[in-house]
Amino acid sequence: MVRSMSRKILVMGGSGYIGSNVASFLMGKGEYVGIYDLVEGNVGCVFHQGDILHDAHLAEVLSQYDIIIYLICTVNPKKSMDHPNQYYDLDVPMLLKVLDACRETGCKRVIFSSSGGTVYGEGLNRELREDADCYPVNHYAIGKLLSEKILLMYNDLYGMENVILRISNPYGKGQKVNSGVGAVTIFTNKLLNGEPITLYSDPETVRDYVSITAILGAFYQAVYYEDRKDIVPVFNIGSGVGISLSELISLLSENLGISADVQVIENRGFDIKCNILNVDKARTYLGYDVSEDEREEIKKYALSLKEEYLKEGK
Repeated sequence: MVRSMSRKILVMGGSGYIGSNVASFLMGKGEYVGIYDLVEGNVGCVFHQGDILHDAHLAEVLSQYDIIIYLICTVNPKKSMDHPNQYYDLDVPMLLKVLDACRETGCKRVIFSSSGGTVYGEGLNRELREDADCYPVNHYAIGKLLSEKILLMYNDLYGMENVILRISNPYGKGQKVNSGVGAVTIFTNKLLNGEPITLYSDPETVRDYVSITAILGAFYQAVYYEDRKDIVPVFNIGSGVGISLSELISLLSENLGISADVQVIENRGFDIKCNILNVDKARTYLGYDVSEDEREEIKKYALSLKEEYLKEGK
């Protein structure tokens, strides 16, 4: 990737876990960064407070930026099944308003955070490349896939250069335990606090866990990605490595030196058995760089959480 002149980048949803990390990372690269969100975080860059659907000044804000990184989402897989209409009634209209404001202001690129962990559906016995068939099994995943189609349609109809990153299962600095997502972080904190680990799926369920460090690089590369009409700009962002829940727990338990108390609850119907992303396309065309040993990255992260835990005197 050849880096051209710097861009002005707005991180929408920049006060959240991935968003705040992305904003800090880009600022460290010398980029001009702004955040748009309901509440201000602690990143220390320009902040725009707003609610997209009710913001009369949205186009004015977007006009100040060259690139939009879009991380706003109001549901997770479980919440989407409890409230089936929420993604379609809120998230899709918000994205459409942003895209139309981009058309109005001349901003050509929205980098969209999609879900490589859910849009494909069951990945057992098949390779999850970007051109694989998608069989999503929850409203969250269907909504993400619908959003992808809208972004690509705007590319075709209006000459935009939107880029879609299908992120697998992230973990890393700043991830909140009470968010309800992030098995690596949740399990590590359970072990450190001497609490049982509750599983809502089969212990042999396989997931693709990827460090936030690799994800941040992917967003940066997407900012400077040179649009190609022969390449559909959808990229898997994962580790390419499958780790079962039972292996993950053993890995963390052995590394921390703490025995795990595991309780298995009845499986949820929308959980899939296997999800491992093929990241060759991202490596080839985006310049994506991910660790060759994700298990070692998980160990390092778990030890860093243990060090913080001990410093706090818990």
